[in-house]
Amino acid sequence: MNYIDKYFNLSGKVVAITGGAGFLCSKMTSGFHHAGCKIAVLDSDLENAEKIIAFIKDEGGQAVSLKVDANKKEYFESCLKSILDHFRRVYVLINGAGINAPTPNFRYLRRGEVYGLLAGNWINVWIV
Repeated sequence: MNYIDKYFNLSGKVVAITGGAGFLCSKMTSGFHHAGCKIAVLDSDLENAEKIIAFIKDEGGQAVSLKVDANKKEYFESCLKSILDHFRRVYVLINGAGINAPTPNFRYLRRGEVYGLLAGNWINVWIV
C-alpha cells in the first residue's frame, strides 16, 4: 500500500454533500463517487439530485438523494437520520448549499439581496 492509499483512501467512506445537485457540488459528488465513496446528495432541487443519483447508480455506485432546506435545522436532523439508517455513518460532510444574487457586482447589491445572501450562505453554516 502506498502513502496516498494508506492515509487518504476514501473508498467505501460515506460523503454527505449539501447543495450536491448544484453545479459546483455535483462535480464534487462525481469526484467522491469516482474515489469509491458512498454518496448522500442533499439539495432543495430533488429532481436534479435524483439525476445525479441515477448516474452514480448506473456506474455501480451507492447513493441516496434527500430533500433539504438549508435554512431549517429540522431538515438536517431528518437527513442525518436517513443517512445513518441507509449507510450507518458519515465520514465527510461538505456544506455546499448556497445561493447567488442576480446583481453581478457585490458593490451594487440591494438590501434585500444582501439579506438573502446572508440567509442562504452564512446562516445555513451556523445551522449545520
